Amino acid sequence: MKSILDFLTMLSLGRIYQIVAGIIKRYFIASYIDFIDHIRGLYFALIFTSICLMLGLSGFILLHAALFLYLPWTNENKIVLMFILGTIYLIVPAIITGLIHSRKRWLKHSGAQKMLEDLSKKEQ
Repeated sequence: MKSILDFLTMLSLGRIYQIVAGIIKRYFIASYIDFIDHIRGLYFALIFTSICLMLGLSGFILLHAALFLYLPWTNENKIVLMFILGTIYLIVPAIITGLIHSRKRWLKHSGAQKMLEDLSKKEQ
């Protein structure tokens, strides 16, 4: 009699495990689909941003090319102006990019910094 009860208990526990595993599997599948949808949105945002950036840079280059062609200056003065503007256009975005992409700023804006502080307070 005891072996029959053990067998039935194993069957019912096995069924419970199957139900729980199914629920967990559905949860992870839903999370995976949400993740894929989020990545898809980021991909399209990246493509759109890249296209806008390329169009903006093309306009910027054409504007300066037209400016340099129609300036009544000597070629030496135009070259010095191009060198100065080129240097500014390289240094300023590098500084801004470094500030925007710093780890400290991302931790602050994502809320992870507060989570880390709360975690460290709980550990003390």
